[in-house]
Amino acid sequence: MYNVQTMNIDLNDAAEGRSCAFSYELTDVVDLFGDRLVNFLSPVIVSGTYTKIDDDVSIEARLETTAVFNCDRCLTEVKRDFSINILETFFSPSQSGNGITLDGDVYVHNGRFVNLDAMFRERLVLAFPEYVACRVDCKGLCPVCGCDLNVNECDCRYGDDEDRGNQFAVLKDFASGGKNGSTKKKNV
Repeated sequence: MYNVQTMNIDLNDAAEGRSCAFSYELTDVVDLFGDRLVNFLSPVIVSGTYTKIDDDVSIEARLETTAVFNCDRCLTEVKRDFSINILETFFSPSQSGNGITLDGDVYVHNGRFVNLDAMFRERLVLAFPEYVACRVDCKGLCPVCGCDLNVNECDCRYGDDEDRGNQFAVLKDFASGGKNGSTKKKNV
């Protein structure tokens, strides 16, 4: 059982057809999410087994963590548990000569080592939601005063004729092609 910061499988030490267990912590994952604010409440733990079959390596693993996001509507913190099952095969570079096309849809090892970090990071990013809401019926924030409409009702009035004071009101017409944002030519 491995317990290291990066996961490299040395193919010279891997026994043919025998499953070997591994476990490690995937580090430096916050940078994977760009501008999205993600706070990990627990380490990203990866555990599983690998099996060398001919020159290929079969991976069966589970990635687990707990993260906190901000709701995209009201900014309330939202806690999510992640448990991602992974079944993957890393192919030998020599497989391309056996009629197998090794393109961007498969993982390839270098013939000596199999580095699992990039694949696990990719799976973590793909599992995270693109859009997070604290609940289905979240009302969000008032566009005028910023009040959380799930907690309080505000006295602001916004709508067709009540856009005074709303600095973003001009965008409403722009999206619909109306008077403020029309891209249509006027007949002169």
